[in-house]
Amino acid sequence: MQAQKYGRIVNLIGMFGREPAKQALPASAVNAAFMAINKGMSQIYGGDGIFVNAVDPGPTRSQRILNLFENMAKVNNTTPEELENGFRQQIPIGRLGEMDEVARVVTFLASDASGNVNGTVLAVDGGMSKGLF
Repeated sequence: MQAQKYGRIVNLIGMFGREPAKQALPASAVNAAFMAINKGMSQIYGGDGIFVNAVDPGPTRSQRILNLFENMAKVNNTTPEELENGFRQQIPIGRLGEMDEVARVVTFLASDASGNVNGTVLAVDGGMSKGLF
């Protein structure tokens, strides 16, 4: 990429890096570190035409989250549907994200359409994160 003076790097970073979760502090710390690395790499390589950005997906309908709901339901003596409803209530748009919605943002960041975007973390979470950035 440096030799070509062009490149796009898109990292996927968990949302708890932006807003630490008391039930997942180690994951929160790791994700916050990834966000710092993302920003640092953008500053190091931006002058070489290599843009480094990240996507911060919120709860996204996938086998992983469906398995999580199933496992949490067993522990909490509830149903996966009730757990999903609880998550949806925390999301302003009222639903989980879809994998293709995350993929479209990644595609944008990997394309020339994102020409002046470097060093950012885009939340794809339906407005769930409470932070200003």
